[in-house]
Amino acid sequence: INLFGASTFATYGVLIQAWPVLCLNGFIVLTDIYHLVKMSRTSAFYSLLPLNAQPSPYLNRFVEYYGEDIGRIFPNFSLAKDGVEGWWILRDMQPIGLFVFHRESDTEGFVDIDFVTPAFRNMKTANWFFSEGLEQLRAQGITRLATQSTNEVHQKYLRKLGFREDSSGRYARTI
Repeated sequence: INLFGASTFATYGVLIQAWPVLCLNGFIVLTDIYHLVKMSRTSAFYSLLPLNAQPSPYLNRFVEYYGEDIGRIFPNFSLAKDGVEGWWILRDMQPIGLFVFHRESDTEGFVDIDFVTPAFRNMKTANWFFSEGLEQLRAQGITRLATQSTNEVHQKYLRKLGFREDSSGRYARTI
């Protein structure tokens, strides 16, 4: 958007022969192009870190800090459930998300939480996790994921990722 605006004003500067307007906006155009090229060449390194059997102090603090946001999307989430498994989702070795599930059968997992911090809440993280990241689940014999959601934004997200709603209101996807 900034590149478009600066280009428009640089053109305007040429048309009315206002050279300071051209110079300033031309500089902004070059700076925007530089940063866009740099961003397009930068790729994030995503990875997973298994959660411990017992919640760590960091996990407790993370859930407390993002509690309001988590509660809005996953109102039934609790760290106190037995038999939960999951991972930290890391981007460039920084924890940016949390994926917790429990087994409903040998081959089906129920997603208790698939949360990414607001600064990284885009489809890049989700697309990575639901393609490469799910290899961890497949290696454990999980071939199907299910979850429930009453949050309209979350339901839209699930549909984008290939989850389909069934008659009971659950969303499920084969992996």
